[in-house]
Amino acid sequence: MKGIDPDTAYEVRVATLDATPDSADQDLAFSLGCIGPTQVGYLSPYSGEMLDYVDTFVFGIWDDAAGEYLADHEHFYSSPVLTDDGLSIYITNNAQLRQIITTLTHAAEGMEPAQSLVSGMWDQDDDDDFGLWSEFDSAGIGDALWYLGCFGDSQSAYGTYQAIPANLWEYSARHAGGPGAIYVGDLSQLAGPAPTWELGDFDGNVPLDSLERHLWIYESPFYWELIDKANLTDPAPMTSYGETITIRHACINRVLLPCVLLETFFAPNLLERTDGRLQFITTSFPELGLAGPDTLSLVADGTLDSATVYGGYVGGEIPPIEIQNLWGIYSSSEQEFAAAQAIIGDIEELVLAETGGVVMNHNWYAGNDQFFFCREKIDTLDGFEGKKTRSHSAALSDWIDGMGARAQFVAFAEVYTAIERSILDCGVTGADPGYGQRWYEVTDFLMGPLLSFPFNNNVINAEKWATIPEDLQQIILEEAAKSELEALRLASIQNEMGLIELTTEFGAGRDRMEFIPFPYEIKYRGLDAAAEYVVPRWVNRVGDTRHPIIANSFNNKIGPIVGLRIRTDGSVAKVPITQGPYAGKTVEQAFAD
Repeated sequence: MKGIDPDTAYEVRVATLDATPDSADQDLAFSLGCIGPTQVGYLSPYSGEMLDYVDTFVFGIWDDAAGEYLADHEHFYSSPVLTDDGLSIYITNNAQLRQIITTLTHAAEGMEPAQSLVSGMWDQDDDDDFGLWSEFDSAGIGDALWYLGCFGDSQSAYGTYQAIPANLWEYSARHAGGPGAIYVGDLSQLAGPAPTWELGDFDGNVPLDSLERHLWIYESPFYWELIDKANLTDPAPMTSYGETITIRHACINRVLLPCVLLETFFAPNLLERTDGRLQFITTSFPELGLAGPDTLSLVADGTLDSATVYGGYVGGEIPPIEIQNLWGIYSSSEQEFAAAQAIIGDIEELVLAETGGVVMNHNWYAGNDQFFFCREKIDTLDGFEGKKTRSHSAALSDWIDGMGARAQFVAFAEVYTAIERSILDCGVTGADPGYGQRWYEVTDFLMGPLLSFPFNNNVINAEKWATIPEDLQQIILEEAAKSELEALRLASIQNEMGLIELTTEFGAGRDRMEFIPFPYEIKYRGLDAAAEYVVPRWVNRVGDTRHPIIANSFNNKIGPIVGLRIRTDGSVAKVPITQGPYAGKTVEQAFAD
């Protein structure tokens, strides 16, 4: 660790980009309620610039005696922002701000003499710290501790923030390292076994490195809202008595990972917590002989006690719900997750208006990125021209057509044979489903991804819900929130496993595929295909640009995150990105990243 001269060092300040007052300038002294841009330490300079290959700001505890970073205190903060004048680095996430201050509190109370708080820059790809370490200025600790009081019940224009209570820290420690683990500051506590083998990696685990690449999930406002909903430290007691209540839930398909989680995590936890009074039994659309488009009416009339409502199936009945499946508009999973958080309440309203039921929780379809499984390599835009490509939805067909290929509807089970017999040149699906159908045996090249990290709603029929005592209703909602927290823990590895399975000997064996990431020209043309084909055709299906799902949900919530706006005539314009992980960048810059 290198010592530095504090007089010439850079400051590390705590602030949030969420507080930007309608401005893309990132070198302003933002304020968040009573929390201002607080100096908490120094970062040694490196030629006055943030290095291109540095992707992470590091904050944690260095052990001088051992000469190493303490693994159990290691914290990474992706996408650091260096100000234009090169004098400050801003921490750009509200939850990170809370975590830093809390970590400072514990460190100040419990550090040994041979330990010191450090900050620095890191290249995660090469696991290299460049020796850019520096000790924190002790005065910065006092400043940060002073601001901890702002997290009481403080309310600002940008949200409500509260300190992490001691009993929640204790809960996280008791449940660390496996199913049910939560994140309140120590990401390593989420690492460990999945509820079942198929929900994790090849060893059935959720590894720390995948969690680190998905830190934006666990530091999102939505994640912290789920912690509140789960009521982890003060769970509702069971006060009623009576007969066993059975809820039969229809999943899209029993083999899909969200359904596996409901069956292996939510259902047994609910049964145990209610001493066997609540039985949640999963089945599937294929087992019930359902196609999916009639899901809404079947839940509304009570034919189904409970069901997963997927926008891709019910879009014909309520086209506005297809806002979740607008292929090609997102440049990263983090960006799509930010958009999903913004509209999740709007989607719930659409579903409840049709069913009159109760949204129990949401399925998060991690590992849903779409890939082109092709016999020939496509590494340029011209390579798409005329390719006969299997599609599974109208919106996806729109995107494929916009890329110059020829979309064709082929049943999932028939794609293998169609490619083998050259009826199709390519098939499009998620990496994990393609692996399950062994498409790697009839194709050599995997291109993509077309990003997809969507959610859908698990809805309980209103009359069924009314038969459940209030105490058990609350228990269902708490356990459902815990299940959703677990789904987001698993999302980190599920988002990565399909690609690993298809491109490694351990997964596909000697038939492993060659992965061709979409180059910039394809990614950017993909955005144009979305703007010229996918979104306008969806607007036509909705029928009126004044519909709230367009005028509000898209233009006011998704649009500022992705840099698109729907005009009154249904066409799409590119606009500055003012919210989300790419705030202050152009659409072109977002896709270049």
